[in-house]
Amino acid sequence: TTERADGVSVQDEYFEGRITSEVRLWDALDRELLAPFHYFGVEDGTDLSKAKWTPSGYAVGEVSSHFIGHHQRLRSILLSIDQYVPDPSKMRAVGFCVSVQHATWMAEQFVAKGYKATSLSGQSSKADRSQALSDLNTGALQVLFVVDLLNEGIDVPSIDTILFLRPTDSPVLFVQQLGRGLRLAEGKRCLTVLDFIGRHHRRYRLDRRFTALTKARSRREVEYEITAGAMSAPLGCEIVLERQARDVVLSQLRGALDAKRPALVRELRALGESTSLSQFLESCRLDIEDLYRGDSTTWTGLRRAAGFTKSPVGPNETLILRALSRATHVDDISRIDALTAIGAGETTTLSPSAQGMAYVLLFGRQGTDDLTESLVRIATEEPEIAAELVQLADLLRQRLKRVPNDPVRPDVPLCVHGTYSLFEISLALGYCDPAKPKVPQTGVLYRPALNLDAFFITVNKSERAYSPGTMYRDYALGNDRFHWESQNSTSPSSPTGARYISHEARGHEIWLFARANKNGRGGGAAPYTFLGPANYVTHQGSRPIAFEWALRSPIPADKLTALSL
Repeated sequence: TTERADGVSVQDEYFEGRITSEVRLWDALDRELLAPFHYFGVEDGTDLSKAKWTPSGYAVGEVSSHFIGHHQRLRSILLSIDQYVPDPSKMRAVGFCVSVQHATWMAEQFVAKGYKATSLSGQSSKADRSQALSDLNTGALQVLFVVDLLNEGIDVPSIDTILFLRPTDSPVLFVQQLGRGLRLAEGKRCLTVLDFIGRHHRRYRLDRRFTALTKARSRREVEYEITAGAMSAPLGCEIVLERQARDVVLSQLRGALDAKRPALVRELRALGESTSLSQFLESCRLDIEDLYRGDSTTWTGLRRAAGFTKSPVGPNETLILRALSRATHVDDISRIDALTAIGAGETTTLSPSAQGMAYVLLFGRQGTDDLTESLVRIATEEPEIAAELVQLADLLRQRLKRVPNDPVRPDVPLCVHGTYSLFEISLALGYCDPAKPKVPQTGVLYRPALNLDAFFITVNKSERAYSPGTMYRDYALGNDRFHWESQNSTSPSSPTGARYISHEARGHEIWLFARANKNGRGGGAAPYTFLGPANYVTHQGSRPIAFEWALRSPIPADKLTALSL
């Protein structure tokens, strides 16, 4: 478990920040290594919008006193168990509470209602803990209410119900608590998850539990999925928000801290000049994409507006700051390290390919005859941007959930399952150079010098953005198969069609780059995920040809849903 509630990095201390192999939550569920879950969000009638807020979140004592004695909430919990738990008399449930007093009160109330229930806390003896877990496993106990226990390191496979009875905006803690019920057990069909949702303080990140469960990566994507009534869920799982809970969640998302520039400037002034980028985002409960939205809102821009930056505007500051929203998709170690090196003034240590990739990321179409010098000048002439690059790279490194594979070929600096802009891909494939950046104008790039074809695939096509002749049906058939249609002019007997069909015999490679939508979150072009080399399986038809490709590297679970129809 790499993400720990205590903040200790197992990766850094023991494995030099590298992950050799991993199984994420979605992947484990898709592979049936864990029990599927059925999540139900229930509005519980509580209102914590005026509760005391501290730098670490809610004041625990105030929330606890708000829940204890709240009989309307208790009735909502009991009714939801009757409605959603298949057989409450046989359930083995764990309820996560906010305090010892809250856990004790909940146990007392459930016992009074005829349930076999008890509570545990850090104050409980080892013998009491062992007995309670044993009773829960055998069914002698129906409900165990806990506080600061069972978040990790406990394996009771028979747990079939989880009750979220406390505010939890840490995605790590939320998934750890959820995981207590995801173990496989004989006769256990699924885990029932009851999440009791009330009105929260505007700084509370209610969206984080949904980014942990769904493919949504930001607050805006969570809002979109809930509004559309189609929340993405792993295979065999279900996410349901009752109507009142849906309204509460949307209200919370829309009423959270204003992410418009004037509000962010006021927030930064209040926090003080010594505030770092990571501290600012954490204090405001913002994601990286909430700040870098494709316009001029950046960390350097906010600091200038707040009066914290006195140095003159550098010659390329405006250009580079507008480009930083394009850097938020960077998700492989080599490019993140390159951003750090540029900010630290250590550009000459980078390989020519790393310099080129970084240049087109930061400067876009603006060509240069002296690549190294252009990057060196960022540290010497743009100190504010240099500092921002270092901080942004640190944030990108911290949020990595999956480390892309190493490059397929040493002469092409693209990592399988890494995310790249079309400019970056064009440069890496030798289609252009930093002096004259350009991108392909079609969905296929044939590179004879590299003996490969690159396919650029957009799964969800709109009639507004694509002509009738280019509405190709392209989509993942599973984690190792992809359906792709050639251009309308291609037939099996044409040189191009024959090259695709017999590519292996020719020693020719087919590389797939895919994205869900044409436009990204900031309104610009969305980047592509490099799916890696693919091998021919079969084809049908002509002009266009419908191909099935076998991917050599399975699509990660967090990408698969977005690339499937």
